[in-house]
Amino acid sequence: MKYLRRLAASIVLLGASVSFAGELSSFPVFWNAYREYVVKQNREMVANLTHLPFYFGASLDRGKFLKAYPQIFGPKIQKCFQEAKPTADGEFFMVFCSPLSFRFGKVEGHWLLLEAADMD
Repeated sequence: MKYLRRLAASIVLLGASVSFAGELSSFPVFWNAYREYVVKQNREMVANLTHLPFYFGASLDRGKFLKAYPQIFGPKIQKCFQEAKPTADGEFFMVFCSPLSFRFGKVEGHWLLLEAADMD
C-alpha cells in the first residue's frame, strides 16, 4: 500500500493522469498489489482483481466469490502468498501454494486472477 501511495503522489506531482487499473498492466505491480490484498484479507480488492465469474468447483459470481473467499485464500494460502514467486508460463503467470495453483493472465489489457486449481 505504501508503494501505491508513493506512486499516486508522484503521479499527482507530475500532473499525469494515470488510473490505478492502468498501472496494473505491469505484472510485477499487479502481483505486489494482489499479494498484499490477499495477505491483508481485503476480499473486496481481491475480487476486483479477479476475473468473474470465477470457477472454483462451480461458477462463482462476485457474491459467491466473496462467500467462498476463506476456502480459496485460507491462512495457509495467505502465508504462502507472502513469499511466493510467480513463474512465467507463456503469456500467463502461475503461483503454486499447495494445495492450489493460481493462474494469472491479461483480460482486456489488465492482469487478473483467472483460476485456482487443486494441484492434488
